[in-house]
Amino acid sequence: DDSKGPPRPSVWRDTPLLTLGASFFFVAFFIVGQQIQPPLLLERSSFGLEEDSETRTQERIALTSGLVAIPTSLVTAFVMTVGYLSLSKRGVRDETCVLVGGLVASVTFFVVPMCKTVWQLCVIN
Repeated sequence: DDSKGPPRPSVWRDTPLLTLGASFFFVAFFIVGQQIQPPLLLERSSFGLEEDSETRTQERIALTSGLVAIPTSLVTAFVMTVGYLSLSKRGVRDETCVLVGGLVASVTFFVVPMCKTVWQLCVIN
């Protein structure tokens, strides 16, 4: 019989659980947004990727999106291997690293739509 014993606390009052759920939502939002944002942005005429046909334009946008991802990937790999390891060896807590990384990522996420050229997108993204 489950009626014996103390009443179970409400899930809606469990702060760590709610914080974890909210963080999963925002991380998923960021990851999906980071994948969708550059190709949508590259459709602007300021990037100069227009061709005679829509198919050729889409091919150029796809190629440029892939090339824009290279600097981002290299910087991410460098920060994960060199930056994070050197900070953790110096005694910086994991929470601090995640907080700083999250702040930088959130700022760049909202600055990317202000880019007008491909090189700006490579630097900011």
